[in-house]
Amino acid sequence: MTNLSKEIQHYNQMCQQGEDTELFKDPNFLNPINKGPFYVIENDFSGWVTQGGIKTNGVCCALNKFNQVINGLFIAGADGDFWGVPYLVGGTANGFSLASGYIAGTQCYQRVLDKAKYDQEMKANDQYSTDNSSTNEWKDGTYDTIAHGRNADFDIEVGIKDHQIKQIKISDHNSESKGIGSKAVAELPSRIIKAQSTNVDAISGATVTSNAIKYAIRDVLDKNRD
Repeated sequence: MTNLSKEIQHYNQMCQQGEDTELFKDPNFLNPINKGPFYVIENDFSGWVTQGGIKTNGVCCALNKFNQVINGLFIAGADGDFWGVPYLVGGTANGFSLASGYIAGTQCYQRVLDKAKYDQEMKANDQYSTDNSSTNEWKDGTYDTIAHGRNADFDIEVGIKDHQIKQIKISDHNSESKGIGSKAVAELPSRIIKAQSTNVDAISGATVTSNAIKYAIRDVLDKNRD
């Protein structure tokens, strides 16, 4: 740490003058170093932990060019865009690298845990791979149910007329990922109505939301057989 004392004297002089001519720090935050104890950490200012690569949301999920979450891809550290895109500020960001690593790791863990829990629930109900809803013998009426989505529960209304599925309305689904889970919400009801069965393919990339919708509707159909 050559010239440390000289640098401190220079910094204190800038504080006294009220102007940072080196890093242009706000004068309101120029505080002289003149009262101990002092703890010195050697730091090399560089761009090694500068963010600005991959666009992310508030919980380190990667976004595509349409600002939609890329399901299952998490970004931490120097690859993230903590300050926005394009990133124009240099310097170090070890704190963000540590924090984003923790957040991204937690999100990965929660995703795996949620998937395992969901699969276990489907297996316990013994209806994950079998479908008994194709007999078309349901009681006419309007039935409400709740689907357990990827991020939260949402409401589903199933309308039966002339013993057939005529209408499926899904509401309060804004917690599902835009462009992924929301795609299942938009497209899956018409598939089920057309097939008159919940035994339809899941929406690509939105398996959890698709299965949640199918299971909730299947439960309604099974409970309201004619």
